[in-house]
Amino acid sequence: MAEARTRAALLLAQDGQRDGRAIVPRVYLLEATDATRRPPAFGPRRATPFFGYGYQFWLYPLKTRTFALQGIHGQTIYVQPASGIVMVQTAVFDQASGRTDPEPHAERDALWRGVLATLGGSLD
Repeated sequence: MAEARTRAALLLAQDGQRDGRAIVPRVYLLEATDATRRPPAFGPRRATPFFGYGYQFWLYPLKTRTFALQGIHGQTIYVQPASGIVMVQTAVFDQASGRTDPEPHAERDALWRGVLATLGGSLD
């Protein structure tokens, strides 16, 4: 299962392309993951106190298009297409959604930002 998530993350990082062939339409992915293409109410820090939202994707409040897919038990795929950096987390919360404790969300975000900073991704 982790391998499938990793392949999905890499496909998303390449805007739906694999070996020069469109697997997922790029137009759809841009519409779903580019905060500037979403209605203002769906933008980062407006849809939620932190993320924006687009077609099941959570949009980071960064200038560089960065997004995540999150499962209700903490499984997450992070993607920053411009840098090609992806991170897949398969660990899970004890309870669905993790809403009872904000700490796991803060820890995952800090890890993702550390990965971006270490590998040359954009944090702006």
